[in-house]
Amino acid sequence: MKKTYTLLTAAICFCVFLSSCGAKTDSEFNQSSSSVAMTGESFDLDSATAELTEDASGLADMGTGGVSGEELLQSQKIIRNFDYQVETLEFEEAVAKLEQLCEEWGGYIESSSVSGSGIRQISSRYADYTLRVPQESIPDMENGMPSIGTITYQDSSLQNITAAYYDVESRLKSLRTQEERLLALLEQSGSLSEIIELENALAQVTYEIESYTSTLKQYDNLVDFSTVTVHLREVLEYSDPSEAPRTLGERIQNQFTSSLRGLGHFFENVIVFFTGNSPVLILLALVVVGIVWLWKKRRRSKKAAKREENPFEQPPQQEE
Repeated sequence: MKKTYTLLTAAICFCVFLSSCGAKTDSEFNQSSSSVAMTGESFDLDSATAELTEDASGLADMGTGGVSGEELLQSQKIIRNFDYQVETLEFEEAVAKLEQLCEEWGGYIESSSVSGSGIRQISSRYADYTLRVPQESIPDMENGMPSIGTITYQDSSLQNITAAYYDVESRLKSLRTQEERLLALLEQSGSLSEIIELENALAQVTYEIESYTSTLKQYDNLVDFSTVTVHLREVLEYSDPSEAPRTLGERIQNQFTSSLRGLGHFFENVIVFFTGNSPVLILLALVVVGIVWLWKKRRRSKKAAKREENPFEQPPQQEE
């Protein structure tokens, strides 16, 4: 009887061992299949959307509610930033156009600055704008920027803050639950020491709630409104990188033309300088002439006084 019991126990243990090995094999197979699917040579957005849709359908069948793949993709919190460098011949018109377009896009000007004195004077003008444009107006913004001037540089970047956003949101929900519990305990407490302790804890929780709420609002603003930085520069003529010289003759010709153009600008600036400052220059010239005249008159007076003192002294003869 004892031997039979031992054999039965060994058989049961052997069956349990086989079952655990089979479950482990199935788990490893599923993990291997999943890793192979995720390490393909290319990432197809349509296939990813389809997979997310299938996963969402599966969740809906399990009672978690119907969620489409597009909604899952849209739940991502993405910050988009754009940077433009633009040249223009008409500075005032370009600035007015940029501000008008920003209003049409439904955005606002976060900051702006203008420097320089004008293309016809000492230095050209520059304008730096930081715009906040709604996400739905980004296509209109990209199509409207070339109407301001010639775009010489553009760049865009994305920042995914989904994990940080939902982490802050989860912490905020937990803190609000903690706040409700503290308020309930505060109503039930009777001693003064308990009330003081609960109020201190409640104040700390309230401070953290306000901090996380402010962070979420900042995240929402950065996600809902893209940051568009525009550097506007006034020029005499547009620069066209597509027409860069390729041969030696073209390079010499372009350099010679550039030298003549620079020489012409130099003489223009000289004429503008002397003409614009002519009142000051005339006054300085009169002062210099007066000083020279007084100096010569004083010198002649000294020579006359010297001749009166020595009338027989012969004046020095000039060499021929």
